[in-house]
Amino acid sequence: MLQIQLLRENPQEVIDRLKIKNFDATELVAEIRELDSDNRNLKKKIDDNLMAQNQGAKKIGQLFKEGKRDEAEAIKAEMAALKETERVDRAKLQEQEELLQSKMVLLPNLPNAAVAPGKGAEDNEIVYKQGDDSNLS
Repeated sequence: MLQIQLLRENPQEVIDRLKIKNFDATELVAEIRELDSDNRNLKKKIDDNLMAQNQGAKKIGQLFKEGKRDEAEAIKAEMAALKETERVDRAKLQEQEELLQSKMVLLPNLPNAAVAPGKGAEDNEIVYKQGDDSNLS
């Protein structure tokens, strides 16, 4: 299976090399790259949410120490909402990662750069032949 990094950095190379196998990967590569981008954005959103939760927890502790119970309770409610958002986002991320994986397995491995274009086995170039074929009939 191809690495997602290759699709991020060199999508056109993947498309061009798969054309050698008569496989048009243009739409599939575009779809995979979009899913990957969505996943990366969602992961960033989850990370930002976790950072906000950590900061909120520190602030709650500080407010309780200062005797500002009402403000601390309000922030606690915000943190509960952030946790729910995180739970929903993680479930969505799980679904997206499964979808991305299902799309990735549809891409064949890239042929060697030395492979000549062709439509089938009859178009393959013989590079090395060992033995005598006269006994195979």
